[in-house]
Amino acid sequence: MSAKWAPDHSKTVMSRLKTHVFPLIGASAIVDLDTHDLMQPLEAIKKRGTIDVALRVQNYLQSIMREAKRLRLITINPAYDLEGSIKAPRVVHRPALPLSRLPELQERIDTYKGRALTRLTVMLSLHMFVRSSELRFARWSEFDLVFAGDAKPWRPMSENTVNNALRTMGYDTNTDICGHGFRSIAFSALIESGLWSETAIERQMSHKERNNVRAAYIHKAEFIEERRLIMNWWSRYLEANRQEHVTPHEFANQTGANVTRLKAKRGTTE
Repeated sequence: MSAKWAPDHSKTVMSRLKTHVFPLIGASAIVDLDTHDLMQPLEAIKKRGTIDVALRVQNYLQSIMREAKRLRLITINPAYDLEGSIKAPRVVHRPALPLSRLPELQERIDTYKGRALTRLTVMLSLHMFVRSSELRFARWSEFDLVFAGDAKPWRPMSENTVNNALRTMGYDTNTDICGHGFRSIAFSALIESGLWSETAIERQMSHKERNNVRAAYIHKAEFIEERRLIMNWWSRYLEANRQEHVTPHEFANQTGANVTRLKAKRGTTE
């Protein structure tokens, strides 16, 4: 497979095999391995708590044994019964405030007494709803790196800065809202507005297309024009929610005619 893979990926796969698989079963003839043998490296990885690595190594073993069967090195594939032996970790959804509390959130951000740059970072994070790393590690080619750390200004601010600020504002970042939760708030509002195609919203969220067949056809479609409109609408929606709560549907109806006309002008009407 190394001929088809990127060099770095090939190196990673081989490194994991050398680290986790070869020491335990590497000396055995492939024809002598059974399902129990293949489970040994997986169980060892699971005990260390690295479930993601265990799942990847399981995939490697399944691919290796499938190829062995194709080459008639084995008659029965012992990796077949590995399926389901490792449970993927449960997805934990990040806490996010309901849209009705946007006025409260923005008021607390405005009156935050900590570092001014932190306050601006939190507000920009809310407006842009990008991942923390995308904001903190923004590159010079995008704009001057303005989110410098406090103690070490030559490095980007810590990944905990936004959450620390939210805790100072009085929020529990485990149950109320965390920096990543800004993405959930924005996603909810954009969907509820009814103005935008879900595909364009997913693109703006940098979500990966889950349908592999559909992904093959739309992977080059960026929906840039509609995404510009989405970001403009979201910032205006935040401004509208500074004093009192306005639902996405209400705000969309107030501005819907203008948005529809602008989308038609740019050729992005569905």
